[in-house]
Amino acid sequence: MASLAILDSLSLPGHVQKPNEDRCGWTGTRVFVIDGATGLGEASLDSEEGSDAAWLAELARRRFGDADPHDTIHETVRAINRAAAKTVAGATATGGIERWNLPVASFLLARIEQGRLVAYGLGDCVLFMTGPGVEPTRHSPMPDNHESEMAGARAAIRLTGGLKPGASLSDGGTERERQRTIRSRFNTAGGPLWTLGTAPEAAAHLDHAVIHDGGPAHGLLCTDGFAALVDRYRRYTAAGLIEAALADGLTALGDELRTIEHEEDPGGLRYPRMKRSDDATAVLFEISC
Repeated sequence: MASLAILDSLSLPGHVQKPNEDRCGWTGTRVFVIDGATGLGEASLDSEEGSDAAWLAELARRRFGDADPHDTIHETVRAINRAAAKTVAGATATGGIERWNLPVASFLLARIEQGRLVAYGLGDCVLFMTGPGVEPTRHSPMPDNHESEMAGARAAIRLTGGLKPGASLSDGGTERERQRTIRSRFNTAGGPLWTLGTAPEAAAHLDHAVIHDGGPAHGLLCTDGFAALVDRYRRYTAAGLIEAALADGLTALGDELRTIEHEEDPGGLRYPRMKRSDDATAVLFEISC
């Protein structure tokens, strides 16, 4: 029978003075990461987590960790979004909230099912897999999202001249308006993306894939801020990233990530991105039989 063991985990805030809007967790049969999308306006919820996105990510972390193992992931996502919708409706009953300011989050969850590793997700989190006789794999519900994000950041950096400490290109101006227009179409029929958030119907749009069909293997599940070591900065292949994590640990990789962002390319001129550093979360795990 296949079993899943956690070897290491890491979650770094993008900026020390801002809340970390990532979360991760695991049980005996599943592992997951959650990436809350930084808001494009004022916070709407009175939350101890520090932001609406961090509140949603923490809600999802608890629900994924506590879910009945017999429930489907679709049922769990529907329950998370119903709970989020109820809280948001209660907190904004007197004024409502713009669609672009609703809390949203990506997630990716990998679960052992009948000896296979099956992934479920919404958004741009990433799973890397490798092992004896296993073709190195990169899986994401949005496999090319990093390319479009880099193109948008490149255009915005041309106008601003570069990234500033603690700031995002979407903090104001035309880029914020562009981002608000895009996000206002999230979780709508025909829109660009379904997410964790306030739309229970997003559960019907889960990405679902069998990633590994038996035998020992290693996996690294991460948010896009950590996957940038492969996708944006090209420092590793999928297999190379896992090899480095096994050899040196995730903390060393986190240090390398921040060195690239704060010392090698602080302005985003070489590696276009929306902010100097994103929240970065990763979980390294092993499948054995």
